[in-house]
Parts: sequence; C-alpha cells; structure tokens
Amino acid sequence: MGVVTGASSILPDLLQSHQGLLGAEAALGEALAREGLRIGASVAHQWPLVHDHLQLYARGAGRAGLLVLAGAPDEGSRRTGIPFMGPLDARERLGLDADGAARSPAAPAFWQAVGDAPLEALFGAAILAHANPFDAPDHAAVREAAARHVLRTLETTRPQAVVTVGAAALATLGRALALRDLEDLARAPEASWLARWPEGTRLTAYPRAEVRARPPFRANVVPLPDLAGPLAGPASRALACLMRVAIP
Repeated sequence: MGVVTGASSILPDLLQSHQGLLGAEAALGEALAREGLRIGASVAHQWPLVHDHLQLYARGAGRAGLLVLAGAPDEGSRRTGIPFMGPLDARERLGLDADGAARSPAAPAFWQAVGDAPLEALFGAAILAHANPFDAPDHAAVREAAARHVLRTLETTRPQAVVTVGAAALATLGRALALRDLEDLARAPEASWLARWPEGTRLTAYPRAEVRARPPFRANVVPLPDLAGPLAGPASRALACLMRVAIP
C-alpha cells in the first residue's frame, strides 16, 4: 500500500499552526519562571528560518502524506527550529540563509534515508516537525504544551502515517492522542520496535491510531529509533523504505 499525497498546499495552515507556538512559548516561559526555570533557544528567534523552511511545502505538500516527528530540538536544530537540521544543512541542503556551522547529530542518518530525492519531492510527500518544539527543561507544563502542539499539527496535516523518531517523540504522540499503548511502547527498548517491525514492513502492518480531530481520522504510527542513537543505521534504512514508498 502506497502513501497518497494531496494535491493542494497546506502552507497557510502550517504557518498559522507554527505562529501559534509564539504565544504558547510565552505562556510556558511564565510558568517555568515561577519555578526558576527558563526557555533556551526561543521559537521567536527561530521563526525567520522556520518561516522560510515552511515555504518549501508551498509547491505541493498536501494532507494525507507522511508526518515525521522528531523529538525535542538538539544542538543543531535548536539554532534553526527545523527537525534534523542545524544551520549547516539548512544552508547547504535547503538553500536557506542560516548562519553557523552547527549540525544536528541526526542529520547524516536523515539525509541517508532521503537519498537522491529532490527537495520538491521530499517536501511534497513528508512534513517534518518537532514533537516538542520548545528548548526547555523536562517539565509537566512543557510536556503538555508539546502534546497540544502535536495534536494541532495532526489536525493541520491529517497524515496517512506518523513516523516518530525516538522514544520522546512517540511518548508525546501518545500523550497527544491519550493512547496509553503508545506511551507504554515508548518506554520499551528501541531495539524491540525494530524486532517487531523490521526494515521493509508494510505500512499497513504498523499500529493504527484514531486522531480525534474534526472530522476524526486514523493514521498508522511508525516508531523508529533515534536517528542520532546507537540504532541510527537500521532506523535510517527503515525510514528510507518509507521514503521510497512516499516519494513518487
């Protein structure tokens, strides 16, 4: 079974969804400050690059493709707000005006999975997002805000399949959908995911989850190990199999 991508751009909805992070981060910052905690890299500072990144979806990204969820920003992506990419990849791969040489530890495995696919094909079939876009300490308020962001992203994109990269992304998805099974799966060793769903598993063999949107829909959930972790190689190959199905 292939991945069916929509013909109409969802850029306006993506922009609106990400702009909502500005207010969410401000409220989150106030809640954290009361406990002596603070936000690191601000989504407000990342917004110019995120805005330019989202423009890449204008040429054909539609609903019903893949939604690829990274975890929280890492040392590279906290400088850009773009999953799997620091300034180096944002500049050299995407052609964005990004300063700096930092690179996401997940970038090599991610781009290996993408292979030779043109950017237009990649961003026409797969939407990239952080499950937790906030560069903030692990805190109940942060986890709740991340879950709300994931639910808004799901409502906006209505994907056929959600690929979660790493345990944190899977746990956030489970929290967003109020599905204890996904949260329990996130606590299992990542190697057990690959054993249960090895490279080349058909999309229909992955779990399906109901998204309580308006109207509701169902999506397959594909849990992959962290692309910067010890299982990055097999995770990258599994992602490559999905990319080959999704990208025409």
